[in-house]
Amino acid sequence: MTIQKFEKLYQSLAPFVFKLAYSQVLNKEDAEEIVQDVFLIVFDKHGQFRGDAQLKTWIYKITYRKIQDYFKALNRKKRTFDRTELAKNIEEIEHNQTEQYSSNPSSRIIHENLELLLYEVLNTLNQEQQWVFRLSWELKLSNQEISEILSKSIKAVESIRFRTMSKIKEQLSQKFDQIYGDSE
Repeated sequence: MTIQKFEKLYQSLAPFVFKLAYSQVLNKEDAEEIVQDVFLIVFDKHGQFRGDAQLKTWIYKITYRKIQDYFKALNRKKRTFDRTELAKNIEEIEHNQTEQYSSNPSSRIIHENLELLLYEVLNTLNQEQQWVFRLSWELKLSNQEISEILSKSIKAVESIRFRTMSKIKEQLSQKFDQIYGDSE
C-alpha cells in the first residue's frame, strides 16, 4: 500500500473509527490512541487482508478488537470507572453536537433532552447490543458487515438488532410516560 493510498484510507475512515471508539471508551485521548493503533495495524498488515470482506469491514473488526483489548487492560489494572469523568465526557459530546442548534434555542433544548434520554437507554444495553446499535444505526453497516466484525451469523445479528430495538422502544416509551404522563 502506498503512502498516498494509506493517507486517503485514513482520512476517509479515521472519523468513523474515532466515533466508534469514543462511543465505547468515552475518553477522547483513549479513542485517539485506539485510532492510531488500528491504523498502525492496517498499515503493517494490509498485505494479510484477503479481500473476503470489504476493507472498511476489516478495519472495523480491528477496531472492535482494539476496544475489547482496551477494556481487558482496564480490568487487569482494576481501574474503577469514574462517573465524574463520564459526566464530563457526556457534556463535551453534548456541547460539540448541539453547537449546530445554537441558532434555535428551543430546538437545541429538545435535541439535548432527547439525546440524554437516548444515552440513558443505550447505557442499559449490554455491550453486544450497544455494538450492534452503533454499527448499524450510527455507521450504517449492513447485517453482513456487522456479522463479519462481530464474528456472528447474520441471523444472530438480526436477532440482536431486533431485541435491541425492542428494548430501546420499550424503555423510551416508559421514559416518555414518566415525563408526560400516561396518555390513556
